[in-house]
Amino acid sequence: MGALATFLLWTACTAYLVSAVFALIFLKNGKTSFIKPTAIALFSGCILLFFALTTRGWAMQRLPLVGPRDALDLLILLAGCATVPIVRRPRAASLVCFHAPALAALCLLGVFFFPTTTSAPTHALRSMPLILHVGIAFLAYAYFLSTGLTSAAYVLQARRLKRHQTTGVFEHLPSLEELDKTLWASVRRGYLLFAITLLIGLAWAYTDRSLLGEYWYLSPKVLLSFVMVLFYAGC
Repeated sequence: MGALATFLLWTACTAYLVSAVFALIFLKNGKTSFIKPTAIALFSGCILLFFALTTRGWAMQRLPLVGPRDALDLLILLAGCATVPIVRRPRAASLVCFHAPALAALCLLGVFFFPTTTSAPTHALRSMPLILHVGIAFLAYAYFLSTGLTSAAYVLQARRLKRHQTTGVFEHLPSLEELDKTLWASVRRGYLLFAITLLIGLAWAYTDRSLLGEYWYLSPKVLLSFVMVLFYAGC
């Protein structure tokens, strides 16, 4: 099972790299025919990464969360899935060609800078609230990652228009209006999921106080999470 999981991880990384190549070709020449293969290769990488993590979990009979490599793989998988609404909107579909190289770079980062953990024992999450807390948290972080990439595209496009540049790598990105719509949708989903994550985490912490200690609510992570939710609500 470990060998199969490793093979699937490498195959997924290859699919992400293929999607990045198609994306860079599109950004260079603007031919819309490269958007579809970019999306297909990207989602193929997501599927392969899903099966790699599932294979590890099935072998260990636990959720495959060991260290930075697993966390990064799960984040890349969910961030790729977060691009589905973008691809389904014709006017914003080209944005996937901006996301794909970044996700491929993260995949390479995991391969070369973090040790392979396919044979390491996985963590046991104690209860369903904790599993939901961790899973929804990763999904929220994936939307925040998508938000960051979209905001970078927005800044680059706005700077290009301000300088009246008619050519360049970013001329084929969606309009500022479409980027703004995509950005707001991503922020909205990420914020809602993060708020839900916090509520589920509080419920789990309250029911499992013996594990976290009597003053768990004074933990810096808990306090900063509250501050973050309130700050973004105000924004």
